[in-house]
Amino acid sequence: MAYAERCPVCHGEGTYKEKPCHGCLGRGWVEVQDASHMPWPWPLPKDTPGPLRGILPHAGN
Repeated sequence: MAYAERCPVCHGEGTYKEKPCHGCLGRGWVEVQDASHMPWPWPLPKDTPGPLRGILPHAGN
């Protein structure tokens, strides 16, 4: 999933040094991927080491 954020280069103005912003192409916002919706590589292998085993629902099963 993605969402819009104010451009970190022009701070939402759409221009940078009197020219269209190169960070957002003059829009004033940028599209950002939400890291919490990134897919997880299920199922995990049975030999998954360390803290993943026993914490994640399918780890090592």
